Amino acid sequence: MLAIRMASLQQARLAERIADLRAENDALREKARRLREDLTFIEEVARRELGLIRPGERVFIIHPAPGEADPLGPAVEQ
Repeated sequence: MLAIRMASLQQARLAERIADLRAENDALREKARRLREDLTFIEEVARRELGLIRPGERVFIIHPAPGEADPLGPAVEQ
């Protein structure tokens, strides 16, 4: 009886994991589709992940004054 209950719990956990992986897979498929077809999304990703800018744009990097805490926090992911 205990073995059946344990197997049932394991099956439920595995079914949940499969559902999570399917959802993640769907999200990755959608991102891949947008990277192939959506120019606005491509630009957004290029700006965010690669730090790219358009010709004529200027980038201003503002550092906190000595002794001030960084308003963006210690580890900013870009």
